[in-house]
Amino acid sequence: MTGGKGRALRRLLASPDTEFLMEAHNGLSARIAQEAGFAGLWGSGLTLSAQAAVRDNNELSWTQVVDQLELMSDATDIPILLDGDTGYGDFNNLRRLVRKLEQRDIAGVCVEDKLFPKTNSFIRGETQ
Repeated sequence: MTGGKGRALRRLLASPDTEFLMEAHNGLSARIAQEAGFAGLWGSGLTLSAQAAVRDNNELSWTQVVDQLELMSDATDIPILLDGDTGYGDFNNLRRLVRKLEQRDIAGVCVEDKLFPKTNSFIRGETQ
């Protein structure tokens, strides 16, 4: 992604040192992680869902995820890498998600190569 936070994430990923991201799921947890000295944040699909009291299988819409990430981004100066699950559907949904993340200065998104809607990663078998 573009912007200062995107460049910061690229530097972390290219660093020869071990770098640490801390999970955050709202503005307060993001700010605490930054104040604790973490260089970046992991926007976990599991904890973003849990803080909204829904299951981690795309019950939380991508627009609801983006709303929480905006609060996290506004509260911090460090890059956020989003757990983008399966991309919330098809290519068009992912394309729109990336555009909205860029508008909110979210540094990057990690997408799993799974079917939509996602299933829990701990389930064994061919459904993964």
